Amino acid sequence: MSDCESFDTALAASPDLNRLARRARAHAGSCRRCAALLRDLELIVERAASLAANASEPDPPPQLWDQIRRQLEKEGVIHANGRTTPRRAKPRPKSGGGPLPRLVHSTPRSGG
Repeated sequence: MSDCESFDTALAASPDLNRLARRARAHAGSCRRCAALLRDLELIVERAASLAANASEPDPPPQLWDQIRRQLEKEGVIHANGRTTPRRAKPRPKSGGGPLPRLVHSTPRSGG
């Protein structure tokens, strides 16, 4: 297993970046790829924490998610077992297959 693979494994095993294994942090200190990944994750954690701290909107009511699920089931987007139904794209008109809508109204020119 490469050092980067070991870093990825340590990262996946540690939900708390502050408790990331010393060996993994040492590797990130010498590897641009892993250092960038660690910086990105630390930034995400920092921003998520600030969003949570600054959240002024109340949590949505618990029944909201049930209402959304029922509506999606009613529309056939999802099924009761959680499977989704792919939406079929509307057929596109074939080129040259009919008149185009008239977009510009022409006015007769006066010959003058």
